[in-house]
Amino acid sequence: MSNTPNYFQRIWLLLLMDAVERNAIAPIAQLRFHRLVFLTNTLAPVYDLDPCKGSLVKDQRGPFYPDIQWDIDRMVISGLLSMDTTNNRINKKDYWIDASYGLTDNGYQLVREALKRVGYKPLHNFLCEVVAAYAPLKDEEQQLAAFADATFSDSNIKNDEVIDFGEWRDLRHNYSFQATELFDQLAQRPFPFLNRDKIHLYFKYLARVADTFPKRAA
Repeated sequence: MSNTPNYFQRIWLLLLMDAVERNAIAPIAQLRFHRLVFLTNTLAPVYDLDPCKGSLVKDQRGPFYPDIQWDIDRMVISGLLSMDTTNNRINKKDYWIDASYGLTDNGYQLVREALKRVGYKPLHNFLCEVVAAYAPLKDEEQQLAAFADATFSDSNIKNDEVIDFGEWRDLRHNYSFQATELFDQLAQRPFPFLNRDKIHLYFKYLARVADTFPKRAA
């Protein structure tokens, strides 16, 4: 893993954390935030945006990005994110420190500066819409939404294999986006759904699927 900062990725994370704060679900647990990052990546094409990460290795604990965690840790050290609680967890594969994160005043100021730059406002609008659709879900539905996602739940991809939904492969392999494209066809409406409608409908679908799953750790 390169130690060269990915500044676009960090801005994406800060804007997403701002959306989390705006929807009053901060501080947000580490694993839950990674899962939310994944959902924003798979749904980015709904708003004609490129994901900040178009692939990841499938993990039994759900979407998790080591390089994004590296960025999160650096932003905590830099005073842009707060780390409110920590506890140690052990699973069969590795050991890690779990934490809950929020946006600091310095982080908020950087978000404000970013939104003055060309191109970041549409991204922020998209991220806010995703979190607005995610926030009303019940606690267990939030935990399981990423497991229910059409891309992550592809049974052809096993744990420890790469899920590629936009890194090298085209949008035909982003099944989350493809699912949102079906809403107009299934509804048979005289006018198409707005992009924000597709996001909210998709999260209603994820909640329904998640309700059929066994409980998992947050």
